Amino acid sequence: MKAYQQFINGSLTDSHSSDWIEVENPYTGEIISCVPKGDDVDAYAALEAAKKSQTAWAAQPAAQRAGYLRQMAALISANRLELEMTLASEQAKILP
Repeated sequence: MKAYQQFINGSLTDSHSSDWIEVENPYTGEIISCVPKGDDVDAYAALEAAKKSQTAWAAQPAAQRAGYLRQMAALISANRLELEMTLASEQAKILP
């Protein structure tokens, strides 16, 4: 079973809370992963990080922001199979 961390302020972090949410394959009932059940401290940290980075992001030229989005699209494409398998198992779907 895979355990995930939160992604806050550009890095993977442990949750302030020690609680976890189990992700279940609805078809098999198998627990396939768990994710942190963030609390108000985690939410505040994420909001503060987003607020601080927004100013720098907005100051970037549009072409540079578009370049970052293209990089993100390339990463999604490169990891397509893993993403498909994860989403299919979380939703009890079959792949063609």
